[in-house]
Amino acid sequence: MKKIVAGIVGLACLSAPARAVAPAYGEVNDNRRVENIVEGARATRVVYFRSKKDWKPSRPIKWISIVGGEFKMATDEKTYSIKTFDMTETLVTVEQYEECVNTTNPATGKAWCTEPDTREYCNWHKADRLLHPVNCVSFAQVNMYARFKDARLPSETEYEYAATNGGTTLYPWGNERATCKFAWVSGDEAYDYGCGKGRTTAPVCSIPAGNTLDGLCDMVGNVWEFTQDKQQLGITNRPLNGSAFEGEGFGSYRVVRGGSFYEEDIGILPAVPRGFGASAFLFPDRGFRIARSSR
Repeated sequence: MKKIVAGIVGLACLSAPARAVAPAYGEVNDNRRVENIVEGARATRVVYFRSKKDWKPSRPIKWISIVGGEFKMATDEKTYSIKTFDMTETLVTVEQYEECVNTTNPATGKAWCTEPDTREYCNWHKADRLLHPVNCVSFAQVNMYARFKDARLPSETEYEYAATNGGTTLYPWGNERATCKFAWVSGDEAYDYGCGKGRTTAPVCSIPAGNTLDGLCDMVGNVWEFTQDKQQLGITNRPLNGSAFEGEGFGSYRVVRGGSFYEEDIGILPAVPRGFGASAFLFPDRGFRIARSSR
């Protein structure tokens, strides 16, 4: 029941003061790598949020090919046939999204993307969050970014297929129980967010031990990830070819996968968490990555 309620209400509880200070970059796993990435981002900050001409992120999106195959999802006994597709290595970061905000759509004469929310716990316009996942975005905003990159959101089936290494493992990293060694999720005690280091996201790919065999980062933890699928009243109508369910759904709700930095108790964390949220809500625990048909 805790999981279902969390998927509906989002971060209503985040109005309370944080119990712990947000972690410095050097406090996350793989310290040297993260610090080097952050220093590179700082070097570009002179143009960040100022010069729009020819603006490019310091760490552009990277596509990883996911070889297709057949597998069974954890929630039913049907066999799904997945075609080979590409998925971004990381969650879309603040600076990657900023490229979309700074680029004019020739069809409209306006920016491709609109700015995310900036309230507390949102990463937009936070000087030290360039390489954190962009959050506080709506389903419409993430779809516009996908169009900007000539891509789409992954289907729920594709997401689980990629996160479980084609259905061969329980978790992205294997079958070992989820801990802060593998994912940026809540700590071992109630309300200990971000592995006990404060109510915040982490820089993308800062816990490489949790990567999939293909090298996808943060498929569990950090932020919930939008998929293209509508939330169904049941789970029986997913297309067997692995595409997204776009039939009669549960209002405006869309399926999100993977769990977040604050919501999942490590002791009961399922292999690849599943939830749903209203498409227009701007939650700090929601983000996304994109996918495309193999090229």
